[in-house]
Amino acid sequence: MEKFNVKMKSALTLVVTITALLFTSCNGNAQQAQGGEGTIQNVSAEQFKQAENNSEVILLDVRTPNETKQGVIEGAVTMDIYNADFDQKLSTLDTTKQVYVYCRSGARSSKAAEKLEAMGFNKVYNLKGGILGWQNAGENTVKP
Repeated sequence: MEKFNVKMKSALTLVVTITALLFTSCNGNAQQAQGGEGTIQNVSAEQFKQAENNSEVILLDVRTPNETKQGVIEGAVTMDIYNADFDQKLSTLDTTKQVYVYCRSGARSSKAAEKLEAMGFNKVYNLKGGILGWQNAGENTVKP
């Protein structure tokens, strides 16, 4: 009976540990991802829209040219994350401005946001759901 209790406690400890690891390591949907000195914030389309016409903000679309042909958020600068000179192009941006970044669904823009933060940008905002989330929220795009 004692062996059974020890095995049950070990199994329970293992389950609790795995569960804790799953919850702490999967931060793809986290509101904020802390790193360096700045903080990357994942924001809704509504929050992102507030930055659309702000001169102190850089709207950054990191999709491919074929994707941006379908439409961009008005005022966005486009930089293809897959281009070899992507990092060099990012380095031309003003680090004192807030950067609002997006892609198709949010994965590539998350990577771009991490690069921006590593380059010294302290206020980086990633659009939850990317341009698809933007359009699903009823927001408009313009042809480049």
